[in-house]
Amino acid sequence: MSNLADTYLGMIGKRKLYPPLNGYSAFLQGSEYNTQKYFKKWYEDTVKPDLFIHMKEGYSQVWISEDDVRRASEFAFKEYLHDPKFFERRCTYIMDSIKKLDELYNKNTYKKINSTDWETLFTLINEVRDSIWDVNAAVFFTIYLDKQLCVDILKKEKYPISEEELNVLWEKAVEPAFESFDKAQLSDFLKLVKDAVPRDEMIEKSQYILSDYHSARTLAEVEKVLHTRYANYIDNQGVAVNALKLEIEEVENMVAAHEEWLQNLPENERTVAYYLQTVMKIRDRRKNFFAKGMTIMYRIAERMFNEANIDRNLIPYYTVHELIKGVEYLKSKSGDLSDRKKGFQWLVPYAGDVQGLNIDIDTGVQKINTYFKDSHSTGIDSGLIRGQSGFKGIVKGKVRVVLNVNSDHGFTQGEILVAGMTRPEYVPLMKIAAGMITDEGGITCHAAIMSRELKIPCIIGTKIATKILKDGDMVEVDADKGIVKILK
Repeated sequence: MSNLADTYLGMIGKRKLYPPLNGYSAFLQGSEYNTQKYFKKWYEDTVKPDLFIHMKEGYSQVWISEDDVRRASEFAFKEYLHDPKFFERRCTYIMDSIKKLDELYNKNTYKKINSTDWETLFTLINEVRDSIWDVNAAVFFTIYLDKQLCVDILKKEKYPISEEELNVLWEKAVEPAFESFDKAQLSDFLKLVKDAVPRDEMIEKSQYILSDYHSARTLAEVEKVLHTRYANYIDNQGVAVNALKLEIEEVENMVAAHEEWLQNLPENERTVAYYLQTVMKIRDRRKNFFAKGMTIMYRIAERMFNEANIDRNLIPYYTVHELIKGVEYLKSKSGDLSDRKKGFQWLVPYAGDVQGLNIDIDTGVQKINTYFKDSHSTGIDSGLIRGQSGFKGIVKGKVRVVLNVNSDHGFTQGEILVAGMTRPEYVPLMKIAAGMITDEGGITCHAAIMSRELKIPCIIGTKIATKILKDGDMVEVDADKGIVKILK
């Protein structure tokens, strides 16, 4: 079998690639979430995100087409403008799914999973996988939406709002007026302390907080982090109760102020502003939803790997699709899994058979990264990298490129955080960064929302910052203009 990177580049044709997802594992990303089974009912076969992974120990990239990301955004926005009731049904389905998964997460503890027969667990895996991937398809449209794309869609649909009116509306419309995912995590934890939940149960219920697209952490790791992150509350019920009350009041006041602003807008502007806020809220809400689904399946994987006498650290190289094949199948893949640590590729077409190959990935990585960089080469000009403003402000500092937040990146306070995209596990770094630069863009991206909350200068949507900037580079982040100037 030839290098699957070549196969993938041939498959996508002339489509541009979305900035790579760095530090993700095959466990979920390789489990066919991008397939027709989940996407067709939401996008009528107009969005076909073929997916490619190359991964080895300490490194991974996941690729999808930027064209498909944009098509999904256009599809849903047009759906909202033409049939808001159908769009509301989409949103209701998403929120209902979140509630159902919460119930499954609270029910399926380690004790429950370890005492359940495998047939029942396989049914549970299928239920959780289908839930998170169906919702993922439903919310795929939230991955990217910026002002220019919004302008383009409104013009095509001849919607009665001018670009000037949108410019005036924009800044307030994209100011988050909802409880962010990390605030929701804090609220969940404070409720556990308030209710005097036993320590072991508290740690296990909070496990999802540290789960990401790579892996779920052990309970010992979770306990250690919680003792640091929530040190002020973990042994002080009174402080936790007061903090929870303040959190609730803050969210209520924020939502009320935004609703009052909305009601004072003309109907056409209110319609657009409501959509922008909804898109941001849905994308943010999915983070904890995914983390809980990931945690349930990871708990089952841990039991299976333990029974097969295989190191749990190999779980990220396995896929949920393979997990359902059972313990004996896992045993038969033991040697193959060890080889995957040295390098493997996983190709998941929108429609077609999954292909996997154990291979040195360096050549494939170079080919796809070169293709990506060349297709987005207009992003840099005379020492300037252009993007969009996530949160305004100007700051100078040294760059630290963090592609894998789980590795030793050496990030220190006051540096400029550069990442392909940020995710929940980046938050501790974001809180000590002087500024942020990301490849990913759009009003819904995690960096944009968190920079507004943390009030630090942020430039998003550069496409290629992680390919140009190196650790130690001195830069000026002019988030007022959306320009990164390389000083040294």
